Amino acid sequence: MEILPDHRNSFLVSQDRPDGVKLQIMYEDGEIFSDLRLDGRFNSENGVILSGILFGIMDVMMWCAILVSTGKICATHTVKVDFIEPVEPDKPYRVTGRFIGIEGRDVNAAAYIKDGSGNLFASVNAAFRENKDVSLEQALKHFFLTGTTPELRRFFKSLLDEKHDQCEKVKEEGELYPYGPL
Repeated sequence: MEILPDHRNSFLVSQDRPDGVKLQIMYEDGEIFSDLRLDGRFNSENGVILSGILFGIMDVMMWCAILVSTGKICATHTVKVDFIEPVEPDKPYRVTGRFIGIEGRDVNAAAYIKDGSGNLFASVNAAFRENKDVSLEQALKHFFLTGTTPELRRFFKSLLDEKHDQCEKVKEEGELYPYGPL
């Protein structure tokens, strides 16, 4: 199991923002996940966690799954979200993100939130598009790699060193990176 780097400025991921969610995103066996216990700061007027916060969390999990699987910086294009049950404050959940595949210009991913018994509380399926306005270099310069393994640091450095289109390579060869399909 490996800890993915946090993003210094992110409301959802930064470990240094006192107002933030402070997700610690993990990678293990091809899965991106984070254990989640949100406090009442993120409640709606009904005393449950705001759906916007939950969507933001699932969105960042899909973004990470895509980055680790394809080496591409993508932006959310279209989504289908299902909020099945209210997520309650101060209770444990796990949020998981998965890269699904590439169809034309769409980079597809999914995420879901479950409790410890495996009950589904929220899910999202989304199509992302490669972000042509933000380079990999621009995105990764804000990553804070402390706490990551040397192997994971080498992986992120290798993304910057790559000269070929990884998404096309996976379509042609089905080659795997140590952190999932390209």
